[in-house]
Amino acid sequence: MSIKTSFISIFIVAIFGSLLWYLNISTSEDLAQNSLQSSVSVSTDSADIPVPPYSIVNTRKESNAESVVEKYALLMRETFASSIQLLKVQVGLKSFRDELESDYPGQGASLFEQVVRRAFPELAAEILTSVGKMQTYDEWLVANYLDLNDKDPLSKEGAIWAKRNEIFTEEGAREIWSEELTQAQEREETMHKVLATLNTADDMPMEDRVYIMQSAMQEQYGSTPQGLALGTTGLATQLVFDLESVQKELRDMSEDDRQESINAVRRQMGYPEDRIEALEKMDRDNEARWQRGYGYMEERTEIIAQYEGDALTEKLDELRVKHFDERTAYSIKVEEEQMKFLRFDEPRIFGRN
Repeated sequence: MSIKTSFISIFIVAIFGSLLWYLNISTSEDLAQNSLQSSVSVSTDSADIPVPPYSIVNTRKESNAESVVEKYALLMRETFASSIQLLKVQVGLKSFRDELESDYPGQGASLFEQVVRRAFPELAAEILTSVGKMQTYDEWLVANYLDLNDKDPLSKEGAIWAKRNEIFTEEGAREIWSEELTQAQEREETMHKVLATLNTADDMPMEDRVYIMQSAMQEQYGSTPQGLALGTTGLATQLVFDLESVQKELRDMSEDDRQESINAVRRQMGYPEDRIEALEKMDRDNEARWQRGYGYMEERTEIIAQYEGDALTEKLDELRVKHFDERTAYSIKVEEEQMKFLRFDEPRIFGRN
């Protein structure tokens, strides 16, 4: 396999004298926020990362670099001692580095490195590498936000994830943006439950099945890249017709009643009348094709029981031409002889095929 993906800032704030730390997605991602509404920034789980008390105080710069390094190193060690090994915590420190650079122009990057090396000497190289990778990702995001905006939501999401995987590896990207993936899994689980319920709802009126499916799809996927790119109407309609409870009801109807019911489903889903008429023509063509197929399969079974070898091959060739045009007959021959595939043994799904 939506999802309205937007930049979700993460704040890990600590107070030490006059210090306010913001541990969130980088400033460069903030610059791209309006143009990249489907991007998702780093999100963290508060159960994994200790969050110090949040407070805003007057910021007063330290003039002594050694004092700055010592204070911040102590605070960093106290705050992240149990979580610094997490990649999502390491990359989040980039915004602290940016704050230092803002407060101490030309010195911030150096001060940040000193703080990290003093706070976590054994992990310093790893932390600095992680922050550098997030810098690379941020720069790519800003440099490409116009191109990304020109893409459809699915392509945009694909491009962003491809870059994340390229920079952080797939495993690393999944850790950093784990909340985004968790939300997708929750959506899928919810839809599985809806489908399981509707699939056995034999006594439920058709319009109720349609309403429940339509509402569930809109709620779960309406604002996701998939929903924005493809819409939920078409997919919800397909899922309705895929339900065994729906197919059972349609199978028990006459052809005209079945078509009327199929049209009603599409109408309830919001299809315009001209589209409903066009799809009805396709449905009736499909019905005629399946009826020819059923007749062909019945005669095929009889021929297989009576002939073998070259005689069987000749009789089946004649039978295919009898029921289908020359091109279709040839396609069916290839499917049966080379692919061992019987197209009319496949499930008939009213409203779909």
